[in-house]
Amino acid sequence: MAKKPTGPRARLSAADIKRLKEAAAQESRNAQAARQDLVPIVGSGIVPDARYDERSLRAYGQGPWKNESTKVAWTDPATGYPCIILRQRTGELGGYVGVEPSHALAGWMADALPGSINEGLHQNVSYSAACQEKVPERMSICHVPPRPIGPSQDQHRERAQASAGQDHGNDLAWWFGMVMNGPQDYIPRLATSGIGSARGPIYRDEAFVCAQVTALAGKLKAIDDQAKGGAASTASPPRAESPSLPAPRLGDRA
Repeated sequence: MAKKPTGPRARLSAADIKRLKEAAAQESRNAQAARQDLVPIVGSGIVPDARYDERSLRAYGQGPWKNESTKVAWTDPATGYPCIILRQRTGELGGYVGVEPSHALAGWMADALPGSINEGLHQNVSYSAACQEKVPERMSICHVPPRPIGPSQDQHRERAQASAGQDHGNDLAWWFGMVMNGPQDYIPRLATSGIGSARGPIYRDEAFVCAQVTALAGKLKAIDDQAKGGAASTASPPRAESPSLPAPRLGDRA
């Protein structure tokens, strides 16, 4: 007599399976509805891999943000790093750069990065985390494939880990980023933000954040090249000399 299956999937009831399928189908419809035309990023000429308009991330009021996507994903031409602009829950934009698992700073916490990485940036790097694989693509800080149809995330992960010769968990990349929420930065409100008034006079728009992300990508490439003794970065770091990579301290890596 055949042994009864005991795995987690086998224990799911028909109702559970139906509910999961319906949830997956709804998420697929939401993602498709959120996708926008691939309009180039203003001032850069970069055609993004993806644009999204996520209803829950839209900002209130009239301003340049009304014509902006809530998420833009592209590949930096100079470094090859994946990049993202994402509207925050509080209304302002954030910019992010992903590095491969073999990068010298992969797994490092933001407050452990070389201080020179923040020189010339509008805001200090304050975000560092693995790819948000469990967050819907339209609002995640994670790899975005240039085409809707392609290798699965599992295949991307296996390739990344195989090429790096190490395993940093389930992430496709390690992400660093900053948020445009300084004292002089205007923050348009969201319905759920709880912010009573804007903070500063200047809204940091998509073009501004793209330039900041590009600068951060160049810095990260320069640090990796310097740490590995490779060729000089193809990007143009703000300073001629490459910053030295400090010895890691306990707690520097996640």
